Amino acid sequence: MDYWNNIDFKAVELLVKNYTNDNCAVELSKIFNINKDIKVTLTFDHLNNIPMIGNNVPLLEIYLSPSWAKKNIEICEKIYNEKPRDLPEWIIINKYMPFNSSKQIKGNFELRCNTTFCVDNEKVKVNLIIFVPDIYRDMFKEEKIVVVNEKKIVIKEYIPVNNQIYIILHELIGEFHFLNTIGYLKFVMESDGYKKEGFDDLVNIREKFIKIEKSYFCCKHCKKLSLQADIINGYCSKYCLINYIEK
Repeated sequence: MDYWNNIDFKAVELLVKNYTNDNCAVELSKIFNINKDIKVTLTFDHLNNIPMIGNNVPLLEIYLSPSWAKKNIEICEKIYNEKPRDLPEWIIINKYMPFNSSKQIKGNFELRCNTTFCVDNEKVKVNLIIFVPDIYRDMFKEEKIVVVNEKKIVIKEYIPVNNQIYIILHELIGEFHFLNTIGYLKFVMESDGYKKEGFDDLVNIREKFIKIEKSYFCCKHCKKLSLQADIINGYCSKYCLINYIEK
């Protein structure tokens, strides 16, 4: 509870109920971003990344993120599991950032991808092989990896020089899958003889991860999955329990 004991929820409530400009967002961000390994993102009057038009009560969603780093997953899960249980229903605490449901890739990169499924430690993973056109060749550096088995083999690998490709994947599949569900990630170049016709549009990889998501519980109201929140008796939060309308 060390993290949550340092959060002034009275100040949070005052800021949210009087939320009028960017200054409030900055102050709220300062309150929650107090752990160097965890990035906290806040949304106002959005539920599971969807705007709540005409909402008459304030709504604050808190997303605890391991900042794209697998080494931070344990502390992120710990902080989430220790979250206070007596908060107002309009404060919702989640883990991992959601995917971008618009399916539009930032930067308009013409990347294509092949996918395969595998099982690792009894968990289903998705392997990605991403085709990179020559026009994006400068976004990667080449590394030679030596594998020694019965004989020495030199394998050529391509490593992104910045985070742009990872940001694209993060947008398409969400942070949980980016850190937990990708089996291996390999980049292949057009200049090495690969043809784009053998690869699918990158935006379609979302469908592969949706197949895996069928094994997770889903909130009846906001449709958030149990990979981002505890689903108890069908709901991810008190807010969803109170506002759910049976259809």
